[in-house]
Amino acid sequence: RLLAPGGLARSGEAGRRSQLPADGAAQLPKSVEGPPGAEVRLVSVPGDPDHPFAFSPRQTTVKASQTVRWVNGDDVFHTVTSTDSLDRLRPNGLFNKSLSRRGQTFDYTFRRAGTYHYYCQPHAPFMVGTVRVE
Repeated sequence: RLLAPGGLARSGEAGRRSQLPADGAAQLPKSVEGPPGAEVRLVSVPGDPDHPFAFSPRQTTVKASQTVRWVNGDDVFHTVTSTDSLDRLRPNGLFNKSLSRRGQTFDYTFRRAGTYHYYCQPHAPFMVGTVRVE
């Protein structure tokens, strides 16, 4: 279908506008993924000086191919660092993201079923969490 100047169609469709904007640029969606399957907040724990920060919830469950979003609720430096075991907190290379200010987020899509542990490096061993993927 050919368009005349101004976006009007030529072949018998005069008066109908084209689907494209006047500048001819197609509008693409901003995101093709849906909302996260779960959200985990990095929070302060008032009144607990031995464990002043936590992941909330500490454990969450999603389906394979769903995304977990971590949200820093504080103006405190945290990390979301994957590990093979909560008994031995060592990065395993799956993910390791720094969240340095309130509102900053990190999304990770879990493709395979299993149990995935993570922790905050500056606040180990008490700031830990687990994602179970079905």
